[in-house]
Amino acid sequence: MRSVLLALVLGAFLRHSPAPGQAPGPGPAQDPAVRSEQAGAGAPNVLLLTMDQLAYDWLGFTSPGLPAIQTPNLDRLAQNGTFFRRYYVDADTCHPSRCSLLTGKPPMCHGALSESFRLPDSEVTLAEKLARAGYATAAFGKIHNRASGAQQGFQQARDMGVYLLHLRSLGYRPGNSLLWQSQEYRTGMNRVPAGLQLQQLITDDALAFLQASVGQPWFLYLSYQYPHPPWVPQHGTVAGMDPADVDAPLPDLAVWANKPLFQRQRFRANGFDHLDAVDSLAHYLAYLGCIEETDRYIGQILQQLEQSGELARTMIVFTPDHGDMAGQLGVFEKGFGTYESIVHVPLIVQYAPLFPPGTAVDELVQGSDIAPTIYEVLGLQAPPGTTGESFLQLAQGGPPIHEVVFSAAEIAPASWMVHDGAYVLIAHPGDMHELYDLTLDPEQEVNRYNELLYAGIRARLTQLLDTWRRSGCN
Repeated sequence: MRSVLLALVLGAFLRHSPAPGQAPGPGPAQDPAVRSEQAGAGAPNVLLLTMDQLAYDWLGFTSPGLPAIQTPNLDRLAQNGTFFRRYYVDADTCHPSRCSLLTGKPPMCHGALSESFRLPDSEVTLAEKLARAGYATAAFGKIHNRASGAQQGFQQARDMGVYLLHLRSLGYRPGNSLLWQSQEYRTGMNRVPAGLQLQQLITDDALAFLQASVGQPWFLYLSYQYPHPPWVPQHGTVAGMDPADVDAPLPDLAVWANKPLFQRQRFRANGFDHLDAVDSLAHYLAYLGCIEETDRYIGQILQQLEQSGELARTMIVFTPDHGDMAGQLGVFEKGFGTYESIVHVPLIVQYAPLFPPGTAVDELVQGSDIAPTIYEVLGLQAPPGTTGESFLQLAQGGPPIHEVVFSAAEIAPASWMVHDGAYVLIAHPGDMHELYDLTLDPEQEVNRYNELLYAGIRARLTQLLDTWRRSGCN
């Protein structure tokens, strides 16, 4: 019965859409009546480029202390763009954070509170706004909100389910296509042929869209699933790395014994309390391999833009949807709340006319600021209810736009974070709260919440967090 259903679904997909890697047809014509506003003259194309679960210090230009990491394409993007050193996502998991990128709102305002909450159709996304402004719009890869069936402005879209269905039709399934290095910790090598790698299929669709869209303004949301686990880089990627270049520390059990209850439960459920050196190194190498592999695919996109002459006319925004513990406190994966390695991630914007190449910004910005920034660059009004702030003027040397930034996990175990650049307060309803002095304790090992010396800082950050939580949404 299952195979019959798969055949019916796959047949419908193939009848109505070209196979992944083939050039999609043009998007539907836009009704002039719904084009409420047009982008300004000479407005650029927009490429929103994301990776899933990439920690801040796992790129070549952010991690000089890890010589094994080679990410030349993202390094070049940073060299030619503006790098935001203190960028924080609005949520600690994929779907809520991505919806903040697309709406300019935190999860409590856009309504996609967790992976199981779809983004309401009433929310106006970047894709909807740009489609009405005359842009061709497309999304390929890990999109999340497409899984609910909502088009939400994308004239062309293929999410992960489509690509996995295509691979299943060719006989590739997780059970027979992955060669595990570490069964317990879900790391390994991918034996799918190079031309059929999931990352390659996503890239091929993006390249086809870019080729078909030359000569008209376009918005492409290109979302790679790596380095989200399971970590399965292409065969040979990890073998080419020198384990001696990777410091793979084990977690300190004494530190974890003093963490909030849900974190201790997560720690034990993932088996980190008996993690050994072999599996720890496998974690590091496979995570690193997935990042390097994705960088090569990003290189194909940048090369296509350069060869077509579109690179100079394209605003490229690169950011992960969120990070990963990635070795912080000796563990990997998410699910530990709004810790630094999960919510503090890289942000690069390349568009030389407005974002000074080769510069870095040290002021605080966050994920919901991205959509308002794109709107300002394009000369469009942000939709009503947008809470984020454009950082365009900040990139050009203007004043700070935030005193603090916030991040949240809205669904139990809930976790709300406020960060002022030096101190971070994390509130856990029904569990212990946390306060960290990142200047002294970047790993967040020592909870200062109940220390008298930090009482003033705790009170100030608590008031700011409570005000934000009560502020409501327009």
